[in-house]
Amino acid sequence: MSQEERPKRRRLVIVAIVLIAVVVAAIGIYVATREGGGGGGGGGKSIVRNTDNAEEETALLAAENANYTDIFKVERFRGLGGFSNPSDYSQYTWANFIDAEVIKYYDNRFESLEGKPEDIEFSYEANVYAWNQIHIVNGSPPENGSRYDDSITVSSPNGTILFKNADFTGPNWGMVFFYGNSSGYREIQAGTIDLEFSNCYVMEMKLKYSEVYGPLAAFISNVYEIIIVDKNFTPLLLCVQSKYAIS
Repeated sequence: MSQEERPKRRRLVIVAIVLIAVVVAAIGIYVATREGGGGGGGGGKSIVRNTDNAEEETALLAAENANYTDIFKVERFRGLGGFSNPSDYSQYTWANFIDAEVIKYYDNRFESLEGKPEDIEFSYEANVYAWNQIHIVNGSPPENGSRYDDSITVSSPNGTILFKNADFTGPNWGMVFFYGNSSGYREIQAGTIDLEFSNCYVMEMKLKYSEVYGPLAAFISNVYEIIIVDKNFTPLLLCVQSKYAIS
């Protein structure tokens, strides 16, 4: 092989490797969305709000209607082709957080596009917990554990664990944290979270939306959110993690 042919062949090999990686990633998204949606014909829609009384319903309503665009300093959505029209399948849209408008958008999009993608899924679940006294701390990964095993933990004054966030969340998975007081809201680092609150509500909110048109045409939006509000339903601590994928 001549010296001129070697660089050309090396470039072809690199291009081939990149193409293989792209295809593998796309197939991974395709498989994940099909498994998450439960197979061909569409994964369906599920909206669940778990509350025990009127106060918890009010707390969740406050969490779903907070001005996160102003607090987090980000737009509600990001995506390809804009997101003004939920019925336009070409507008791949990912949410940066969960609020009432995000839920409404994906609900309308699901209803408008159901039957057009090979698979389509929309799920939203909110769980509300009310406690008199809580201590909130960001737990470090256990000894000899993965650095991704960190977790936001809510405990009672005697140390009993009341709530631990879902797996694959936390700062090492991209979660961000905002703390509110009389001066407004500011972003804080996970390592500084060591807070005590009285008479508050903890909301755990999970949203997933996906459309699959084929192995090389799919997208997923996945958001996990923890919101803590006081007895007057004012947000105190806000934790959000937004993930997305496209093929």
